[in-house]
Amino acid sequence: MVNNKLKVGLGLLTVLATPIAVNVVSGSEVYAAEQKSAVVEKPATAEKTAIESKQNVAEKPAVADKSDNKAVVADKKTTEKLADNEKTEAIGKQEIVEKSISEEKQTESVKQEEIKKNTLPKEGGKPSDGKEEDKTGYDKGIFYDNGKLANWWYDDGQDWYFFQNGKKHTGEGKDNAGNHYFANGKYANGYQKETYYVKGSLANWWYDDGTAWYFFQNGKKHTGEGKDNAGAHYFVNGKYATGEYGGKIYVEGKEITSVKDGYKNGVFFADGKLANWWYDDGTAWYFFQNGKKHTGEGKDNAGYHYFVNGKYGTGEYDGKVYIEGKEITPIKNGYKNGFFFVDSKLANWWHDDGKDWYFFKNGKKYTGIANDSAGTHRFVNGKYDNNVPAINMPQYYQSDARWGRKVYGIANMTSAGCVPTALAMAFSGLGKPVTPVNVADVIYYNTKEFNVSMIGTSGAGADYAIKYYNFTNTVIKSKSQLVQALQSGNPVFALVGNGDFVKGYAYTHGIMLSGYQNGKTKAMDPASAYNTNKWYNVDRIWDQRSTDSYDTMLGGSFMLIEKK
Repeated sequence: MVNNKLKVGLGLLTVLATPIAVNVVSGSEVYAAEQKSAVVEKPATAEKTAIESKQNVAEKPAVADKSDNKAVVADKKTTEKLADNEKTEAIGKQEIVEKSISEEKQTESVKQEEIKKNTLPKEGGKPSDGKEEDKTGYDKGIFYDNGKLANWWYDDGQDWYFFQNGKKHTGEGKDNAGNHYFANGKYANGYQKETYYVKGSLANWWYDDGTAWYFFQNGKKHTGEGKDNAGAHYFVNGKYATGEYGGKIYVEGKEITSVKDGYKNGVFFADGKLANWWYDDGTAWYFFQNGKKHTGEGKDNAGYHYFVNGKYGTGEYDGKVYIEGKEITPIKNGYKNGFFFVDSKLANWWHDDGKDWYFFKNGKKYTGIANDSAGTHRFVNGKYDNNVPAINMPQYYQSDARWGRKVYGIANMTSAGCVPTALAMAFSGLGKPVTPVNVADVIYYNTKEFNVSMIGTSGAGADYAIKYYNFTNTVIKSKSQLVQALQSGNPVFALVGNGDFVKGYAYTHGIMLSGYQNGKTKAMDPASAYNTNKWYNVDRIWDQRSTDSYDTMLGGSFMLIEKK
């Protein structure tokens, strides 16, 4: 008894673009046209001169021989006929010349149109100077470089692409950076013909292919020995291998030695081999594959099923709905095969099934511990369960001969070890078997909250141990919170004063509570065989809570302990 403080038990590419003139006729062609025109005009001028000369000759005799009218008339008619013939001949020649000029013009026009046609780019690229061999750009889907089929990197006006024979290349190719695999003119990324590429090179490391991460070697999901940043491993289809390969047993890529039966390195063995069937692992029956509780498609004596963690799956997995491992077609709303659907999905909350409101999990009225909008509760057949069984915890006593005399600081376990002893019971009940000494060591050697400045363990020391063993804790500040915590099915660590567990006010004491039955809870007392393993009124225990500052430094003297 120590003055109310003692817890007795508590690359760069360059493309040259040469300007090319469009719609320009060559100088030789112009000169030829001019010469032809000159030749045509010259005969026409000579014919005109001849006609004029004949006309002058004809006119002169008419003037000189006026005395002889008949001769004059005859000569005049002859002259006029000759003149008419000369005129007709000249006109015919002129028409021939004009026709020749017209044909030359038409020929020249056709040539100009053909030049235009060949020099203008059809789908991009730069114009030409009229020479077919200078064409650059697309023509009928083929890319040219100065009249030649493109065979390198080119900017086609939209982006840079690697061309082969005028086409954006797909397949093996070589540029200044070396050999690569191309896809539509770009370095390939992803699968090409079942081979995985990264920036045009065969994948040789861990990559996410869009479905999951895999270890690749030479573009294939690797099977065999390999090395990554974690060291040497054995891989199967791009994953760390778990199973028997080549007469060796691997777990997560590392070779291990088998055991006859039971777990080793997280895998289950049966008769010295990795389990591959239904086995009881000591807690329940599970369907194993390569020593692991199987998730995915599998076959047993009842046929093909979908398994989740070694059990027939019930729920929605990969977009499919399964009930007891068998796929079914959902309905819009209501029951099917004993399961309740809402909006074509298995119900997972409070729903009215037409008779009453129930809390569902995967289409079933839920039994167990779960959270709803009101907090953590224990459910039975879809309803709150006000009566929750106590947790199965081992009974430890702080005065046990195995550790009672062990001294920590200024006191031994018998006189001041209630807190680590009570916590050891709770941790073991939650699946982490530990002894009171294990917990005492953790608190004493890592904090100053156990038998250092005061006898016993503070609330902060208890908090440290809870978190050290990877549990969470919530300080309880009201009786209603205490009831709710007990109904969650989890243990409650309680520091109490005068009452059923402590006589007097000289010290406080640590106990463990769990379960809820008609307003009562079960207490595990590390100091008294008489007090322990009995059901006590929750109201009464709440009234006995410690108010000592050493116990309430976290805001209260009761704490809910839960798995993460």
